[in-house]
Amino acid sequence: MPLLHLDGHASPKELAAANDERVDWDDVYALFRAINIACGNNLFVSMGLCEALGSIDRCRLSEPCPVAALLAAWDPLLESHVEIGFQSFYAELVEKDGDIDAALAVLQRKLDPCPLMFFSSKYYFEVLARGYVEDRCIGPGFDARVNRLLEQAAAGRPEQTITREMVTRVLAKEVENTPAYLRWKARRFLHMDASPENEQRFAPEVEAVIGQVEAMLGNAGC
Repeated sequence: MPLLHLDGHASPKELAAANDERVDWDDVYALFRAINIACGNNLFVSMGLCEALGSIDRCRLSEPCPVAALLAAWDPLLESHVEIGFQSFYAELVEKDGDIDAALAVLQRKLDPCPLMFFSSKYYFEVLARGYVEDRCIGPGFDARVNRLLEQAAAGRPEQTITREMVTRVLAKEVENTPAYLRWKARRFLHMDASPENEQRFAPEVEAVIGQVEAMLGNAGC
């Protein structure tokens, strides 16, 4: 498992380099993504940085996931969190031959409450898939899309009569294809096409998420 640990200072917007240069998280995650592609979605990144999880929105369904797993904090970290927490985590990880669950258990025992949170690429996909459904396919997100399209139609083609019912019917067809669309997106996001060994590794989890998506759509009457 390739490991990368960052230590220093950060904010949700940027990372502070040793020479006081500010580096946007977009640039940092682009480097993560290149490494993670090269190692078949196996890159583990830990961050002894304040508020580093504020960078989480650099993971997008439209691109391969930049990390296989991330250990970082939403809030400011104390020096003791970094020294005790990460020393305990990595000591256990080495002793248990890469067993992340065992290392996380030790971390949580050493830091109570533990400010560090663990996210995997599988979890990222679940969060992004559910967000996609909420933002585009159901409830207020769907209604907002209808309103935007009606406004665009009125501005661009004022001579045509385009009703809410017409727009809703077109978008409803798109919503029907959401599970298939997200399956397709998962293959790139989780590096399943680029690294065929990930098929067996991630396919069951993808189907579990698709089941959640179908339930969300069903509950919304889609």
